[in-house]
Amino acid sequence: MKWPVLAAAILVAAQAAAETHIGFEARIDTEWNVIRISDFYAAGRARGSGLSTGDVLVAVDRVQIKHPNTIHRYCKRKKPGDVVTITVRRNNNPVEKKVVLVDGDEARESGTLGYIGGR
Repeated sequence: MKWPVLAAAILVAAQAAAETHIGFEARIDTEWNVIRISDFYAAGRARGSGLSTGDVLVAVDRVQIKHPNTIHRYCKRKKPGDVVTITVRRNNNPVEKKVVLVDGDEARESGTLGYIGGR
């Protein structure tokens, strides 16, 4: 699996079928030393979950996110269709949203550069 860095974005390039992904891109905000949601993928279900661009990622299923790799490692143990709880900080308030993981093939079909997820 490759870990390209593009304009301070941590992206995971899809390599194998049966991968899972969470449906959004996250970027490290070096000014505030946090990880923010920067974009959603058309094929991902995160877009309709109530998460927003700019949200600060805090945890996935209560596992603290200190680096985008945390999400990758966590998703590696999951399969498409599994539901995870994403905790974010929005306007200094914690917000929890459920997200259904989707198959990595769907992400590639949506024309995205990469995603955070696992296989």
